[in-house]
Amino acid sequence: MRIALARALFVQPTLLLLDEPSNHLDLDASIWLETYLQKYKKTLLLVSHDREFLTGIVTDIIDLRDFKLNYYRGNYETFEKGLEIKKKQQEKEYKLKMKALKEAQEAQTKDARDKKKENPKRCWGEG
Repeated sequence: MRIALARALFVQPTLLLLDEPSNHLDLDASIWLETYLQKYKKTLLLVSHDREFLTGIVTDIIDLRDFKLNYYRGNYETFEKGLEIKKKQQEKEYKLKMKALKEAQEAQTKDARDKKKENPKRCWGEG
């Protein structure tokens, strides 16, 4: 793993794609890689589950959710905070929509009851 990673870094490609680069690395190697990638001047596309590693390296995050790409500036911690804020906003909007729907349904039911009281035969198709 280290040799393949060293070869990829030595070439210094315009676009560097890394999938779980900190896996199978000891702490010293992982710290060195993080420091190296922080100074990397070209485009880096990184996939990792190591939150601390991501927080130390990334400056922009593209999140694919519900078939949409969402762009976030900042490190991984900033991304998580932004995602939490977005989730709370969506929950608030959902609750407001459900409340409005419930009120509309109650109004429609009330109207139907009022019409039935006004003319009971008409509601049963006899009028």
